[in-house]
Amino acid sequence: MPTLICFGNPYLDYDRSAILLVNELRTIILSFGVEIKFLKDPFLILDEFEQSRDKNIIIIDSADIKRMTIVSAHELDRLRFSEHTISLHDFDLNFLLPLLNRLEVLDKNKIKLSIIAIPMDFYNRPIKEQEKMKQELIKYIKSLTSN
Repeated sequence: MPTLICFGNPYLDYDRSAILLVNELRTIILSFGVEIKFLKDPFLILDEFEQSRDKNIIIIDSADIKRMTIVSAHELDRLRFSEHTISLHDFDLNFLLPLLNRLEVLDKNKIKLSIIAIPMDFYNRPIKEQEKMKQELIKYIKSLTSN
Protein backbone atom coordinates (compact mmCIF):
# COMPACT_ATOMS: atom_id res chain seq x y z
CA MET A 1 0.00 0.00 0.00
CA PRO A 2 1.46 3.38 -0.96
CA THR A 3 1.77 5.97 1.76
CA LEU A 4 0.95 9.63 1.14
CA ILE A 5 2.75 11.91 3.58
CA CYS A 6 1.46 15.45 3.81
CA PHE A 7 3.50 18.33 5.15
CA GLY A 8 2.48 21.87 5.94
CA ASN A 9 1.43 24.25 8.63
CA PRO A 10 -2.34 24.68 9.02
CA TYR A 11 -1.84 28.07 10.69
CA LEU A 12 0.05 29.71 7.81
CA ASP A 13 -1.93 30.63 4.69
CA TYR A 14 1.00 30.06 2.36
CA ASP A 15 1.83 26.64 3.84
CA ARG A 16 -1.52 24.90 4.23
CA SER A 17 -2.68 24.25 0.66
CA ALA A 18 -1.52 20.62 0.66
CA ILE A 19 -3.15 19.90 4.03
CA LEU A 20 -6.48 21.34 2.92
CA LEU A 21 -6.34 19.51 -0.41
CA VAL A 22 -5.52 16.12 1.09
CA ASN A 23 -8.32 16.54 3.63
CA GLU A 24 -10.72 17.50 0.83
CA LEU A 25 -9.77 14.44 -1.26
CA ARG A 26 -9.29 12.09 1.69
CA THR A 27 -12.17 9.72 0.85
CA ILE A 28 -11.04 9.33 -2.77
CA ILE A 29 -7.39 8.81 -1.84
CA LEU A 30 -8.27 6.22 0.80
CA SER A 31 -10.49 4.38 -1.71
CA PHE A 32 -7.33 3.66 -3.75
CA GLY A 33 -5.80 1.89 -0.74
CA VAL A 34 -3.39 4.72 -0.02
CA GLU A 35 -2.47 5.36 3.61
CA ILE A 36 -2.46 9.06 4.56
CA LYS A 37 -0.16 10.51 7.19
CA PHE A 38 0.33 14.11 8.28
CA LEU A 39 3.82 14.81 9.57
CA LYS A 40 4.96 18.02 11.19
CA ASP A 41 8.63 17.12 11.48
CA PRO A 42 10.32 16.36 8.14
CA PHE A 43 12.93 14.22 9.88
CA LEU A 44 10.19 11.71 10.74
CA ILE A 45 10.27 10.80 7.06
CA LEU A 46 13.33 8.71 7.90
CA ASP A 47 11.13 6.44 10.03
CA GLU A 48 8.70 6.12 7.14
CA PHE A 49 11.50 5.03 4.82
CA GLU A 50 12.44 2.29 7.27
CA GLN A 51 8.88 1.17 8.04
CA SER A 52 7.19 1.42 4.66
CA ARG A 53 5.87 -1.95 3.52
CA ASP A 54 6.17 -1.55 -0.22
CA LYS A 55 8.48 1.47 -0.23
CA ASN A 56 6.12 3.53 -2.42
CA ILE A 57 5.96 6.92 -0.73
CA ILE A 58 4.31 10.08 -1.98
CA ILE A 59 5.15 13.40 -0.32
CA ILE A 60 2.78 16.30 -0.83
CA ASP A 61 3.55 19.85 0.27
CA SER A 62 2.94 23.47 -0.65
CA ALA A 63 5.59 25.04 -2.84
CA ASP A 64 6.41 28.37 -4.41
CA ILE A 65 5.31 27.30 -7.90
CA LYS A 66 2.77 28.38 -10.52
CA ARG A 67 1.15 24.99 -11.11
CA MET A 68 1.04 21.61 -9.46
CA THR A 69 4.27 19.73 -10.09
CA ILE A 70 4.99 16.03 -9.68
CA VAL A 71 8.60 14.91 -9.60
CA SER A 72 10.61 11.86 -8.65
CA ALA A 73 13.28 11.97 -6.00
CA HIS A 74 15.92 12.37 -8.67
CA GLU A 75 14.32 15.60 -9.92
CA LEU A 76 14.23 17.45 -6.60
CA ASP A 77 16.23 20.39 -7.88
CA ARG A 78 13.17 21.41 -9.92
CA LEU A 79 11.31 22.38 -6.75
CA ARG A 80 11.65 25.19 -4.27
CA PHE A 81 9.25 24.39 -1.45
CA SER A 82 9.13 27.87 0.04
CA GLU A 83 10.93 31.20 0.04
CA HIS A 84 9.80 31.79 3.60
CA THR A 85 12.20 30.81 6.33
CA ILE A 86 9.90 31.55 9.23
CA SER A 87 9.78 27.95 10.38
CA LEU A 88 12.45 25.29 10.53
CA HIS A 89 10.06 23.00 8.67
CA ASP A 90 10.65 24.93 5.45
CA PHE A 91 14.42 24.65 5.81
CA ASP A 92 14.34 21.00 6.84
CA LEU A 93 12.29 19.61 3.95
CA ASN A 94 14.27 21.62 1.40
CA PHE A 95 17.48 20.35 2.96
CA LEU A 96 16.55 16.78 3.86
CA LEU A 97 15.10 15.42 0.62
CA PRO A 98 18.00 16.36 -1.66
CA LEU A 99 20.46 15.19 0.99
CA LEU A 100 18.81 11.77 1.22
CA ASN A 101 18.88 11.54 -2.54
CA ARG A 102 22.59 12.44 -2.71
CA LEU A 103 23.40 9.91 0.00
CA GLU A 104 21.46 7.31 -2.00
CA VAL A 105 19.29 6.49 1.01
CA LEU A 106 16.29 6.11 -1.29
CA ASP A 107 18.05 3.73 -3.68
CA LYS A 108 19.62 1.66 -0.92
CA ASN A 109 16.24 1.14 0.73
CA LYS A 110 14.48 0.55 -2.63
CA ILE A 111 12.15 3.47 -2.04
CA LYS A 112 10.09 4.81 -4.88
CA LEU A 113 9.53 8.42 -3.88
CA SER A 114 7.26 10.90 -5.61
CA ILE A 115 6.92 14.52 -4.58
CA ILE A 116 3.77 16.47 -5.36
CA ALA A 117 4.11 20.20 -4.97
CA ILE A 118 0.89 22.18 -4.64
CA PRO A 119 0.96 25.93 -5.33
CA MET A 120 0.90 27.90 -2.10
CA ASP A 121 -2.01 29.95 -3.50
CA PHE A 122 -3.98 26.90 -4.69
CA TYR A 123 -7.22 27.95 -2.98
CA ASN A 124 -6.94 31.50 -4.33
CA ARG A 125 -6.99 30.20 -7.90
CA PRO A 126 -10.09 30.08 -10.10
CA ILE A 127 -12.31 27.08 -9.31
CA LYS A 128 -11.82 25.65 -12.80
CA GLU A 129 -8.04 25.64 -12.35
CA GLN A 130 -8.36 24.04 -8.89
CA GLU A 131 -10.60 21.30 -10.28
CA LYS A 132 -8.16 20.55 -13.09
CA MET A 133 -5.30 20.15 -10.62
CA LYS A 134 -7.44 17.99 -8.34
CA GLN A 135 -8.25 15.66 -11.23
CA GLU A 136 -4.55 15.46 -12.19
CA LEU A 137 -3.69 14.61 -8.59
CA ILE A 138 -6.37 11.92 -8.35
CA LYS A 139 -5.30 10.40 -11.67
CA TYR A 140 -1.66 10.31 -10.60
CA ILE A 141 -2.34 8.72 -7.21
CA LYS A 142 -4.66 6.16 -8.81
CA SER A 143 -1.94 5.28 -11.35
CA LEU A 144 0.44 4.42 -8.51
CA THR A 145 -2.01 1.90 -7.09
CA SER A 146 -2.86 0.16 -10.37
CA ASN A 147 0.63 -1.27 -10.88
